[in-house]
Amino acid sequence: MTPLDAQCLVPVAAFLTALALLLMRTPSLYLGLTMTCLFMVSSASLAGYVHGVAFGVPMPWFTPAHAQVVQYSGWGCLAMAGGIAVAWLRPLAGGGPAAQRLRAQGELLAQTPWINPRFAWFAFLAGSAATLVEGLTHNIATVGTAVHALASMATIGVLTMLASSVRERRLTQLTGMVIIYLPILLMRAFATGHSPLKVSLLLPAVCIVCGMRRVRLRSIVVAGLCGAVLLAIMTGWMQTRYLIRDGLLDGKNYSEKVAVFVPKWLDTAWDSAFDVTEANRTIRARVDMTDILAMQVRFQPHSRPYAKGQTVLDAGVALVPRILWRGKPVIAGGTAFVSRYTGMVRDPKDTTSIGLPYQFELDANGGPVCVVAGLFIIGFVCGWLERGLFVPATSLGSLLARLSILMTLCDGGQRADVVLPSLIAGGVCYFALGRMTERFAPDYGRRLLGLRPPARGWVRSAALAPK
Repeated sequence: MTPLDAQCLVPVAAFLTALALLLMRTPSLYLGLTMTCLFMVSSASLAGYVHGVAFGVPMPWFTPAHAQVVQYSGWGCLAMAGGIAVAWLRPLAGGGPAAQRLRAQGELLAQTPWINPRFAWFAFLAGSAATLVEGLTHNIATVGTAVHALASMATIGVLTMLASSVRERRLTQLTGMVIIYLPILLMRAFATGHSPLKVSLLLPAVCIVCGMRRVRLRSIVVAGLCGAVLLAIMTGWMQTRYLIRDGLLDGKNYSEKVAVFVPKWLDTAWDSAFDVTEANRTIRARVDMTDILAMQVRFQPHSRPYAKGQTVLDAGVALVPRILWRGKPVIAGGTAFVSRYTGMVRDPKDTTSIGLPYQFELDANGGPVCVVAGLFIIGFVCGWLERGLFVPATSLGSLLARLSILMTLCDGGQRADVVLPSLIAGGVCYFALGRMTERFAPDYGRRLLGLRPPARGWVRSAALAPK
């Protein structure tokens, strides 16, 4: 089977068409988190194929197993877009005045009180504080998971400030936050060699700017151009990070590292913007997971039967502390989990982590049918959670807990035994932070939600006095 066969092209074309219609129909892309989830899921199995076909890049790696992955992923992503459509468009299906006004204005962000600079700074500073202590707690199972989840509040803060700034057309506070955040990202990049470009931040930001009110054709074109620029920058980073990892910047201070690395990075990004072969190679190395999914297609169900939900049950077992269950079975995770459903054998010395999209575990449990059904449910749940953010909030704890759950689900995947603890630990941590704020600083908590504190003293008495 070749990349241009109809069995591959039809589901992918159907998904891309449905996506365009969904974008044009929705009154807002909200904070862009659900769209980020859809991008992460689709790019993990379709990015290399779509880019290669669109630009005529040779694809010697494309095998019949890869073709099967493209087929079921195309239908699965189409189902996920359908789930999002059900969650986002159903509230607008009525013919009442409120629904008509919402369709006409399409300005949900402008009607959401908690989208304000005060909440943005609260989330940003809380997330930044968690980031500072994250390295000290990563080996403590439950605590480390909660702190890691809390660190993502910095992303929430930046996105909230961006939405507020676009709405109010004032960029002063956003500029100040970026000035603080950018050096943090660069310092972490110079320390680890990992890219400072976080898809979980950049893609939602593009969605906010291009789809805050209603998505039009111009918005889609702008988003596509932004994607091309980000791809070139990512490719440039991949070709330049050897300066960091090979120690060529050791001994230099921070400003000297920036002066040497950043110009080289940008020059390489500019050159790679016109090299589609190198761009495709970067996509397949850093984004596309089709090779692992193709190994799974070859391995299951011929060499190992479908798990039929066992991986989710194992994740429930993993939630129970061993101190409470001394005979708890050992659950295969990480590389062992991948090997179980692909037959892959890795060098024991290779400790590189393997990120897995939702498709992997869904396929491991029930094959392509499970992938299609599961992605529809994930799309609906993420869309429903994000749509619910844009109704009047009366509880800071509940709002933060919903944000935490949404951020975890919209990260694009991982194993259930990783996602479930993150959902629980992050949700509880966020909820506790919100409730403590409301308990010890109730007026501040109401201001974070964009609500006026209750009147007090003689002002309240005068307001309640009979006329």
